[in-house]
Amino acid sequence: METKGRTVSRYVEYVRLSDRIPVRVSDAGGATTASPSISHGRIAYTRIARQPESRTHTVEVLDLTTGRTTVVQKLDGYAALGPTGISGSSVYWPAKDDASAERTAIRRAGLDGTGLTEISPATGPGAIDAADLTASEDAVTVTVATPVTGPGTYDNATLTKLWQFSADGKRKSRVSCNRGEQLSATATGARQVVRIDSTTGCSDAVTRTRPAGTCG
Repeated sequence: METKGRTVSRYVEYVRLSDRIPVRVSDAGGATTASPSISHGRIAYTRIARQPESRTHTVEVLDLTTGRTTVVQKLDGYAALGPTGISGSSVYWPAKDDASAERTAIRRAGLDGTGLTEISPATGPGAIDAADLTASEDAVTVTVATPVTGPGTYDNATLTKLWQFSADGKRKSRVSCNRGEQLSATATGARQVVRIDSTTGCSDAVTRTRPAGTCG
């Protein structure tokens, strides 16, 4: 992020309830860290390391018990990775191998970096533009942005909606068929999410225990 000609760096920090002293995730070499998620004593986050003529973007997992950091995916150049979502067995993130791409892939890997899988491709029918995501053991819920195509085209269809994928990507459903914006989703276990919904004209905190379906 740049402000008035200067670079403003962001860093991921965590606090143990036993000591309340913030601890910064390693920023060796002046790297920027962002987009954290936490589950079962592990933190997933993104890192951007910038050199004068290059940039490296990674998704990493920090084990708070052992202190070990695992690189889950590494891309050079102007790729876009994150935000992250982590469960007890997997880490998820949206990815654009080219930052100028119009859609994002949704990827999953094991916490040790193995088993990298694309559960939703960045191209083809059904490709989405992911703005955020949250994960449980059974599913990943994605906040999907729909681009505005021209003047006067703001309507329900252009508001952010929540889509939920099964962990293997074989099942895809809308979390809610409500009109209005749906965002700030948090997985609470299995397929249930809590979210902010603006259908009533106000910002309401609501929940569903399972997705609504295709909303066709």
